[in-house]
Amino acid sequence: MRYNHLMLELIIKPRCVHCKSQKDIRFGLCPDCLEELTNYSPPFRCRNCGLTIRGEGTICQRCLEGTDLFDQAFFLFPYEKEGRTLIHNIKFRDRLEWLGILKSADIAWRLVLGNWHPDAVAWIPSSLHTKWSRGYNVSRELALIVAEMLDLPCLPLLKRAKLFKRRLSATGTPGERKQVIRQFLKGPEVVPEAISHVLIVDDVFTTGATVNRAAKLLKQAIGITKVSVFTLARVCE
Repeated sequence: MRYNHLMLELIIKPRCVHCKSQKDIRFGLCPDCLEELTNYSPPFRCRNCGLTIRGEGTICQRCLEGTDLFDQAFFLFPYEKEGRTLIHNIKFRDRLEWLGILKSADIAWRLVLGNWHPDAVAWIPSSLHTKWSRGYNVSRELALIVAEMLDLPCLPLLKRAKLFKRRLSATGTPGERKQVIRQFLKGPEVVPEAISHVLIVDDVFTTGATVNRAAKLLKQAIGITKVSVFTLARVCE
């Protein structure tokens, strides 16, 4: 499938997948759309979870309520406009090569992760159906890139508790979403020595149910005391 994309691009000048312009396309985006994503830098971000704060402040309302089980989080760009278009193409149109946008992004997010000092990187597993239909897990591919950039081991610490999972997009309430995740994920039975801080990598932070369940499972393992989260995008509404 990806070879077909490359052949077509040699014949037809590609267009930006978001605005449809034909100007110097990289990672499927024109220079304007690419800059909008890679240079995303709102004036106020929550110092704990990275969420954009509307107005002044250093901690968002969610973190003040203290409901999250992970210790800190960060995302590269909002899951809207150019970001939503890019991720949909990566996940549903087999454009894994566009994950290379991570290496072209502003280095600010890397500095944030560098200050966290994680010991290893883990990813959210996909259902067997998703792996069969796509042939890959986007979260795992992202985790491999992040681990390489941070020079860390990338470990399969999170597992599928069952082969298939109900689609989260089909759930009607946050409670249903949590129930699906609770039944699907399981934590590690054994954790390598000297690993106390794990960085979870996923494609999109939506409600936080998935990463919170993952953080809880990891912290139940002997030796892991801290869990951080990095996602390519986040729903900011």
